[in-house]
Amino acid sequence: MSKAGSQVGSQRPSTSKMSEARRERLVEIQKREQLKGMLINKFKLKYGDKQNLSKFIDNEVQKFLTNERLTEANLKVLD
Repeated sequence: MSKAGSQVGSQRPSTSKMSEARRERLVEIQKREQLKGMLINKFKLKYGDKQNLSKFIDNEVQKFLTNERLTEANLKVLD
């Protein structure tokens, strides 16, 4: 039993590093999702919020964030 406990204790430093990397990744995902929401809201306010248009806007923003770099020029193209 104590041997297993010491093994877990020896793994903590790497777990803590892994935890920090994971935390950073989750923060990046959260920022990206916030950006996605802001873009979707902006375009829905600008072009309307009807059901078909809403789906189109959602899909276009998702494709943009998946395929394009976030630059001013690319945002203008998206608009």
